[in-house]
Amino acid sequence: MSPQDVDGLVNALHRQSFDKDRMPIAQQALSESSIRAEDLARLMKELSFEDSKLELAKYGSSRVTDRQNLYRLNDAFTFSGSASKLQEYLTQQQQRY
Repeated sequence: MSPQDVDGLVNALHRQSFDKDRMPIAQQALSESSIRAEDLARLMKELSFEDSKLELAKYGSSRVTDRQNLYRLNDAFTFSGSASKLQEYLTQQQQRY
């Protein structure tokens, strides 16, 4: 996803009032795209709730091109427990492959 595409998506998410409206937009955009970890973190920061951020992180993590930077997603969470849940999820995903 180009920087311009990410900016456009961030703006589209910002125009929505609720996470329930933001999530389908983000997932649709990511479904056929690849994204950098830093940009996924930007998208996560547009969400209001930790559960939504975690859901988007899980959904988008498989589409991250610079996987060595997945740690950057941790900065998008408000609570460290959410970052821990993401790390557990990523570890499980690695064990499957």
